[in-house]
Amino acid sequence: MAGLVYVAAFAPDWDEVVGDIAKSYPPPLTFAAPIIEKEGFISLPTETKRMKAKTTELDTSHVPMLSKPKDVAAVIMDAAAKAPH
Repeated sequence: MAGLVYVAAFAPDWDEVVGDIAKSYPPPLTFAAPIIEKEGFISLPTETKRMKAKTTELDTSHVPMLSKPKDVAAVIMDAAAKAPH
């Protein structure tokens, strides 16, 4: 595998609440210092730095692949084009 594009977050079942999904697991060490922005978004700069990840932010809903599919596809295509072959 040359790369991975991760697009968004959790996939709760019909009777689950997103906040309850991870409660039974201890938080990863990289979650020790999340940044909670004034709009309520959470970012994990420690994790992205550790992975040397390139991040892309889109002004979208919590389901970016549905609300902005062309923008998400463009990010994926860009990542694929830059991956080593």
